[in-house]
Amino acid sequence: MKKDRIREILKIYIPGKSLDLVCNYLTEHPVQLVISRDRSTKSGDYRAPHPRQPYHRISINHSLNPYQFLITLVHELAHMHAFLQFGRGIKPHGKEWQASFINLMRPVIESDSFPNEMLPAIIRHLRKGYASTFSDNELRKVLDAKNDPAQQKNHLDDIPEGSLFMLSNGRKFIKGELLRKRFRCIDTENKREYRVHGMAEVKIIAKP
Repeated sequence: MKKDRIREILKIYIPGKSLDLVCNYLTEHPVQLVISRDRSTKSGDYRAPHPRQPYHRISINHSLNPYQFLITLVHELAHMHAFLQFGRGIKPHGKEWQASFINLMRPVIESDSFPNEMLPAIIRHLRKGYASTFSDNELRKVLDAKNDPAQQKNHLDDIPEGSLFMLSNGRKFIKGELLRKRFRCIDTENKREYRVHGMAEVKIIAKP
């Protein structure tokens, strides 16, 4: 895809100051960029070339705010760079990917594409080597604060213990105690206990 076409597509999704830089990233190697529908389990995805797909493929959820979109896109580009440099035998979010992510994010940060109040959380995210923004509560909350109020979403770790809530699949639970990154929750229908990730998007039905 030509740079002008990529720029035309991305200008409605990412901050303007990052456009030239990201367009350069996307035209260094043959990569298919897909703006995807919402996916509850991930914001983006990278697929390396294989016999039936002779090119790199990156998909990003269309509904992300510009800062979420930008970080997610660079996250997936880092997977491509790590693959190109080290091949298939590396861990998905190992030291090779982490180094690639930092190298790609540094110029983006220096381009003043992020508001100053977001920078401490972004820099901390890079230093800690988180596998995704979903696993970094501090950065996720900073990014979510930039959402349109009409699109604000509740996450399980934001609601009080004892709340009755519903997941996107319609199942209802009562929130229990935190066990590492997941909460002990009771299904209101079968009364069984399940472990639900704190980042799960929920609809609050009743608070304790």
